[in-house]
Amino acid sequence: MLVHHSPKDYNEAASEAAKKAKIRMEEIIHAGGRSAMEVIDSVQSMVIKDRLSQSNKISFQPVGADSIDVYLQGLNEKYSLHPFALTQSLIRAGIPNVNKFQQLMYMHGEIGNELLAHNLNTLFGQSDKTNLIRTVESEIRGVLSDRFRRMDARPLLEKFVAGCELIGARPIEGFVEDTRVVLRAVLPVVFEPLPNEVMIFGYEWRTSDFGHGAHCMNLWMKRLWCTNHAILDEALRQIHLGKKLDETVNFSQETVNLNTQATASQLYDTVVNMLSPQRVEYYLHGIQSLAEESITPTSMKNFLEKKFAKSEREKIIEQFNTPDVEMMPAGNNKWRLSNAISWVANEIDNIDRKLYYQQVAGDMIERPKLETVTISPIE
Repeated sequence: MLVHHSPKDYNEAASEAAKKAKIRMEEIIHAGGRSAMEVIDSVQSMVIKDRLSQSNKISFQPVGADSIDVYLQGLNEKYSLHPFALTQSLIRAGIPNVNKFQQLMYMHGEIGNELLAHNLNTLFGQSDKTNLIRTVESEIRGVLSDRFRRMDARPLLEKFVAGCELIGARPIEGFVEDTRVVLRAVLPVVFEPLPNEVMIFGYEWRTSDFGHGAHCMNLWMKRLWCTNHAILDEALRQIHLGKKLDETVNFSQETVNLNTQATASQLYDTVVNMLSPQRVEYYLHGIQSLAEESITPTSMKNFLEKKFAKSEREKIIEQFNTPDVEMMPAGNNKWRLSNAISWVANEIDNIDRKLYYQQVAGDMIERPKLETVTISPIE
C-alpha cells in the first residue's frame, strides 16, 4: 500500500527566520521551474537508435583538426563522433592514459587528429569484439560494451516526477548535456535544526543513456541563507551492466522497455520513501550533532588530507576561517566545515568534481538507520 507523506506530516519550522526562509524557498522554486521544464522537455524529445558492430567493421575518418567521422561498414552508415564517444572508443581500443593521449594528439592539430584516427583504425581492426553504438540523429554519442544494460531515460524521468508529485516535491532545476541529465526537486518545507539555521531537502536524479555515469538518485540539503549545497545520501544507484546482447534474441526495444520498467518502479518507490518525515528528522538530528562537535585545526587538516589535494584544502580552510557567520554557520565545529566544503564547491566548473565536494560535505552528516518501507510498484 502506498503511503503519501504530505507537508503536514513534517515538523515544519515556524520561527521568524523560517518565515523569511519560506519566501527565499519560493523564489528558488520559481526561478528554477523553467530550468526543470527545459530538462524534462529535452529528455522527452531525445530519440536514441542502437547498432551492434564488430570493432573490425568500424572505420574512423579524421575531419579537419578536431573532428572524427565513423563509418559502420556492415551497415553502410556514417556518423559524426561525439567527444565523449571518442574517449570511449579509445578506452575500448585499450589505449592507456586516454586523457594524456588525447591532449598529445590535439597539440598537433590536423596531423594529430589523423594520427588519432590511424591508431583507432589499427587497434579496432585487430579486434572482432562487438560494440554497442548508440546514436542520436547523425551523431554517435556512445561506444559501449555489448553488455551495457540499455534503459530509456524518458520513462525513468516520468516515474521520478510522479514520485515527487505524490510526496509534494517540486522540480526546481537541472541540466542536460549531450550524454547525461540531472534533475533536482525540492520538498517545499522549511526546517530549522538549529536557531536561525533554516534549510530545505530534496532529490537529485541523474542518468546517462550513453555510459556517462551510473543511474542514481541522491538526497540533498540546502541552507537558505546561502548557496551551500550538500549531497546527503545515495538512495539508488545502478550500473548499466547486464547480459551480453544478442542480435537475434535480446537486441530489441522490448528488452529496453522491460529493463526500464523494473528500474522505473524501483526509482518511484525510492522517491516516495527516502524523504519520509522520520528520515528527515534523523538528518536534522545529524546536523545538530555536527554543530555540537568541535573541530581543531589539526583534526581538520587530517580529515581534509584524506579527501582533497593541497590547493583544494587551502581554499576550504580559508573559507572555514572567514569571519562570515551568515553565509557560513557560526562556530569552530564540523557543521561549519561541512558548509565550507560545499561553499567551495560553488566555485568549481567541473560537474563531477563539484558533485564530489557536495558528496563529501553530505557524508559528514550521520545517515538514518531506518528500514525502508516496502511499497508496491505502481502499474
